Amino acid sequence: MFMKKNKIIKLAMGLLLGTTMTFGLFGCSSSSSESDTAKNSNSKENSTITMVWYPNESGGDLEDARNEVGKVVEKATGKELEETNQKSPKINFKEIKQIANEFLKMEKPNKMILEKLVLYRKPSKVNDMYRKTFKLSTDRSSISGVENMLNRFNKFTEIGLISNAPDIIKLSTDGTVPIKVENGWNQDRLSFIMSISSKVSDSKTEFYFLTGYTNKFEDRFTGEYSSIRQMDPTMKFIINSMTTIEELRHANGEMSYKYVDEITLVKNNSSENSYDDLFSNECLIRPIDVITNVSDFQLYKTLSKEVTEVNRSNINPLNYIGSLINNIQSGAIITKESNRNYDDAELSTNEVVSTVLTIAEQEDATITKNRFILELIKQKSIRDEYDAKPDNFNVTDLLNIFGVANVDSVTKMLLLTDMTREKNSAVEYANYSVSNILLDNDLGNNLQPSIENLIAMEFYYIVSTEMFSKKITKAIMTLSNHRNFHSVDKAETHKIESGFHQFFASVKNSVYLDTYLKNIVLPKLTKHNTSNQISVNIIADIDLLGKSSVVVTVEGGYPNVFRYNSTMDNTFTPMVTTAQGVNNASAEIATLIDGIFAN
Repeated sequence: MFMKKNKIIKLAMGLLLGTTMTFGLFGCSSSSSESDTAKNSNSKENSTITMVWYPNESGGDLEDARNEVGKVVEKATGKELEETNQKSPKINFKEIKQIANEFLKMEKPNKMILEKLVLYRKPSKVNDMYRKTFKLSTDRSSISGVENMLNRFNKFTEIGLISNAPDIIKLSTDGTVPIKVENGWNQDRLSFIMSISSKVSDSKTEFYFLTGYTNKFEDRFTGEYSSIRQMDPTMKFIINSMTTIEELRHANGEMSYKYVDEITLVKNNSSENSYDDLFSNECLIRPIDVITNVSDFQLYKTLSKEVTEVNRSNINPLNYIGSLINNIQSGAIITKESNRNYDDAELSTNEVVSTVLTIAEQEDATITKNRFILELIKQKSIRDEYDAKPDNFNVTDLLNIFGVANVDSVTKMLLLTDMTREKNSAVEYANYSVSNILLDNDLGNNLQPSIENLIAMEFYYIVSTEMFSKKITKAIMTLSNHRNFHSVDKAETHKIESGFHQFFASVKNSVYLDTYLKNIVLPKLTKHNTSNQISVNIIADIDLLGKSSVVVTVEGGYPNVFRYNSTMDNTFTPMVTTAQGVNNASAEIATLIDGIFAN
């Protein structure tokens, strides 16, 4: 009986593979199928089904198996089975293997696979960080500028905002409270990058890309580990940012990809027993928080120990204000449409805000749909640790979720090399030697609200966000509008890399970054109002998996070097402010709605 069962399974697998190959290799013609159906609609063939057995399936030893399969087919279709033999087709064994592998995956459609885990050593000296947050200014000039932009483009555009209302969003200058992190900013740590695949269905696979850092340094780290199991099992891997991408397989066999979300995880990271009072007043300033606070003044969300999801794209100040303006415009249009029967009725700010809030809630980011996060929740519950939204895991969690063999086979442990140690003539264009300036440990003061400090920080927020969206992890770039050195504005990307996959480190993405730097970043940083410009030179090495150095020179002065730990940039996101900061932003947005959209 057992042998007979095995033969049936074997034959069924052969049938499956044969059918899949026939459809996959030769396709299906709907026109011929319809024609055949029309010809035979009243014939005997309409009540029968023909099954073709290949020579390797036609032997006497498989007769019982063929009969059993025939019974199943007849029962399933309600048709009489007719059998015939066929000459053996030319077999492509590579395709058979591929199909078989796909079949095996289908057996466990929700199985997650760890595709890559790369660990790096966190580099040397970086700046201590102080809170810099978004500051909105909707004075008469900015309101008029936004109105001009909407009249011209009918929506928010980056160029439109820079040309008409460049001062509507800036970084605050009052960030005097130091951001505390466990063991300090210059604590040795490991940074990591992960990619995970999860087959949701036959036609859809989700890919999760994660970056982050560890809470301490692994003393035995040399970059030559033979197994991740040698690492301290209690060491925490803290998630900074994550991206979800859907891979969709269409009926015609073609593949397409869809970005689902890009999220940064934020929470109060201060220790339980020190400086908590400094953080008790810190609040979130996401677009949804600002709009909610307009609706119900002083209803802001205090930053806590619980993880909060932040849309990574909104860390770019242009995307942030763009999200607000577009949502407000959509809310105003919808509200006006709903009130079209009341010609004399005025459109109030509260009515617009109510609609905008509904739109913003629909766009709000969440991590609880991510299957890796759900698995982490399960692992923590096993350990009697309640964590509704975990932002960390350890080696044991990885081994339990993915299995030892999977984790060991895809883990790489590397010493982070510094590209800027190689002399690069491309960054020697200014009036001072810059071949080693990106390595200079004489760092600028990140506390003082100098123009160099604010430009460097804003540059980092804008560029790192765009790089993450394109899955570029490292880029060396220069940009300048200094007329003493160039007759025109200049922006160049000299080298890009991707720790996610070299597919992303393409010429296309390099050209995109060049264009974005020249047309968007440089004008945003140098325009302080619609008629005034300052002279700026910037040299930058942005590395999302290590340290990022930004060198800023303003009006031909002395170059200031600023260095940030990019793997930990969720701790100094501009999406956090004080309660007063939320109130101020909400008041400015209410003024904008009143001045343009409510009438």
